[in-house]
Amino acid sequence: MSLIGVILPYLPPGYNQKTIAVLYKLSWGTGEKEVQFVYMSQLSVFLQRTITTLLCLTGAFVFFRWLLGPLLPFLLALALSAMAEPLVQRVRRWMGVRRSFAAALVTTLLLAIPGGAAALALVRLGVELRQWSDRLPELIETFPAAWNGMLDQVERWYAACPAFLRSALDLLAGQLMDQGPSLAGAAGGWLMGMASSLLAALPDVGLFLVTTVLAVYFTSFSYPAILAFLKRQLPEAWQVRCRAAARCFRSTILKWLRAELLLILTTFAILLAGFLWMRLDYALLAAVFTALVDA
Repeated sequence: MSLIGVILPYLPPGYNQKTIAVLYKLSWGTGEKEVQFVYMSQLSVFLQRTITTLLCLTGAFVFFRWLLGPLLPFLLALALSAMAEPLVQRVRRWMGVRRSFAAALVTTLLLAIPGGAAALALVRLGVELRQWSDRLPELIETFPAAWNGMLDQVERWYAACPAFLRSALDLLAGQLMDQGPSLAGAAGGWLMGMASSLLAALPDVGLFLVTTVLAVYFTSFSYPAILAFLKRQLPEAWQVRCRAAARCFRSTILKWLRAELLLILTTFAILLAGFLWMRLDYALLAAVFTALVDA
């Protein structure tokens, strides 16, 4: 059996628009030859979709590989401006001011409220850390006694172990004694490297925060123009879908953030009240750390 492919530049009567390719099989006598007709319109649609898919994948790779880092402050500013847009509109209607003043006021509030709360918490944490550092020599003096007590318990447990388990423990202790200095050096080098990398990243973090804050204000100030420009770049059929997706995304993100904040604040308030009632030292520090870890 042989297969012959023929490309036709025209559409015959009865052409099926839903299929990618239409096969017409013709047989002649005993030769059993089959002829496959592929139309140019079908081939062009296939090539167009293939090229579009490849271009989208290439653009996504380039964006996430090289463009995401430089554009991240502006994308974050666009997202924050979209979430703050209802508040900007309410401020404009309530106070009767220009959009520039409303955007500046909302941006200031968004920065002042979390920033003020974080500053107060940091000041209180600093006070408790200083108190803890003052008690650190006393805690260090009690450390040898606690360490010796733990060693005594380990020795008693070692003496009660069977002979085969003691031999395995002796082998493990010998390996730890041999590799202990190298492991300690590697751990110390890793900690020093992490500390140096964090210190080196502080200027970049500061630049990122300043850029994001400025971008939030200017994006909120020109948000309608930016939104109109983005809409003009999309086909009419995509605008409805993108508008519905953006509305759903905004609603979902706001609900998630509200739930997380309520959970953190509720956990923090309950823990702080309990720690203060129990008269524990460093109640605020313990409550903040526990609430953040639990979230």
